[in-house]
Amino acid sequence: MNGRKLLSRLLIHIILLLCIKVHGQNLRVIYDYRYHIDTLNIDKEDSENMILDIEKTKSVFLSYPRFIHDSLMNNRNSRSNDYQNPLEMDKSKIKDLIVKNYNSSKISLYTQIGPQTYNITDEVDIKWDISNETKILNGIKVQRATTNFIGRKWTAWFSNDYPIQDGPYKFRDLPGLILELYDNEKHHHFTMISLKNNSFTVSNVLESAKDISASKFAQLWKDYVFNPSKYYVSSASGSGYGMSVTMDGKSYSEVELLREIDKREKEKLKKINNHLDLELYNIHKK
Repeated sequence: MNGRKLLSRLLIHIILLLCIKVHGQNLRVIYDYRYHIDTLNIDKEDSENMILDIEKTKSVFLSYPRFIHDSLMNNRNSRSNDYQNPLEMDKSKIKDLIVKNYNSSKISLYTQIGPQTYNITDEVDIKWDISNETKILNGIKVQRATTNFIGRKWTAWFSNDYPIQDGPYKFRDLPGLILELYDNEKHHHFTMISLKNNSFTVSNVLESAKDISASKFAQLWKDYVFNPSKYYVSSASGSGYGMSVTMDGKSYSEVELLREIDKREKEKLKKINNHLDLELYNIHKK
């Protein structure tokens, strides 16, 4: 069975290379991502455009505003006298970045707790139930498939015209590119709005990310929700925060700053309780 699966992956990889060669060196898919992050205010809908950049051996999935921010910062870093605080520029709501390796089943998720970025790399194998139902999405014929994954039930619409085993977030392993994806309650909904050849590649500086297991991350997240300011202490120490710092036009001592961070983060976290990935945040487990 493992040999068949490996052979299947190799065949799909060859098809992927041919597909990219036909459609262009790289393929960029832009999704409209609509989500309800607060179950206490479920009528409130947030949205963000997301990019899936497909290359020969891997893909990168991230927020479009983050892509713009990182591209600007990479350009600025190449000019020593042109600096701007990146925190003032980054307008993205979704901080996660996902890298899929087409030569294996490994997926790397780069995500944050406080100011620290973590890298969670796991083997991902999604079991799909593919139906014969089809429809037309933005002029492209797509086919329906369903699965249980990351704590939710999902419906995906994929295109056999693009035989690429990829899609939003960690989703993969269908015969074609996923162009629409949503959970049963439609709290998280991705819809393809653009699909085109792309000559640019996503470039992100992730050297500062710490490798961590999913279970350890879940423990850190629970601790962070209980005591957010704890995760800012190390970043504040030795960085000019010993005396005072100005935030929103008000001057704070280090103790006052951490108290204010704790207050603001706890208020924000109360409204973030409906994560896309329930397994990662252990929300579905008691």
